[in-house]
Amino acid sequence: MTLRTFFLRRWDDLTKFIDSYRDIQFKLPPKPKHEPLTTRQMKARLQEELDRTLEEYGFFLLESNSEVVTWVRAHPLVGQDKMSIHFLTKHAPEILRVDIAVGFIVPIIKESLSKVCGENIASDGNTVVGSFFSGTRLIRAYDDPLRPKRRPPFPDSFTFRNTDFRVEEVEFLKQTIRNHALPYYARFKSLGDLRTISKSAENQAALLVWLGESESAISLLNEELGKPIRRYSADMRARLERLRNSIETGELQKLLAETD
Repeated sequence: MTLRTFFLRRWDDLTKFIDSYRDIQFKLPPKPKHEPLTTRQMKARLQEELDRTLEEYGFFLLESNSEVVTWVRAHPLVGQDKMSIHFLTKHAPEILRVDIAVGFIVPIIKESLSKVCGENIASDGNTVVGSFFSGTRLIRAYDDPLRPKRRPPFPDSFTFRNTDFRVEEVEFLKQTIRNHALPYYARFKSLGDLRTISKSAENQAALLVWLGESESAISLLNEELGKPIRRYSADMRARLERLRNSIETGELQKLLAETD
C-alpha cells in the first residue's frame, strides 16, 4: 500500500464517520424556493433531462412507469446495455429519492430461455426472469482500486425536494451517469466477460452453455435444485428442471446456435 493510498483511506474513514454523525442529527427542511411540485412533475422533469443526456450516448427509452424508467442501447458482441432510474420514495410527496441501476440484456439467451422454459410471469403481468440478463445498483457495481468499498464519489441515492428542485442536483445525477455508469459498460467486451457478474441461476447456466461449458451448467443447476425447497418457488424449480433437461438433451445448445 502506497502512502497516498493509506492517507486516502484514512480520510475516507474520517469523512464517513462525520457523515454518519450528521445523518442522525435533526435537520430542518429547507425554505421553499418555488411552488411545490407533484411527484409526477418531478419524475417527468428527471426523465426529460435524462432522455436528452442519454440520447447523446446512443441510449433510447425502453420503459417508463411510476416505479422505474429504463433506457437501452446496442452493445456489440453482448446485446444491449440497460440503464434504469428507480424511484424509491412512495409515500413522501415532499421528496423524491432515486438511484441508478446498470445491467445488460442478452437477446440470444432471453429468446432461448423463453423457448425452453416459457415466460416467467409475475402476479403483475410483468416478465420476472429473462427480460434482462443481469442488473445491479450502480453503488454496488462501483469500484475504485485506490478506495475499494469505501466512499464512492456519489451518494447511495439522490434526493430531490418538491419545493427545492434544483438544476445543480439534476446535473450531479447526470454527471454521475457520465463518469461512473457509462464506464461500467466499457468493461464488458464479450458475453464471456459477463460470467463474473451477479445474475440468476438460469441466466448463468444458459451463459455457461453458450460458452461451451454444458457440464458446468448442469452441475450449477443440480446444486441450485439441491438447496432447501424454500429457496425457490414451485414454479421456479419447475423452470430450472426444464432448463436442466433441455441441456441434457441438447435442445438449449441447438437453440443458442440457431439464434447466434
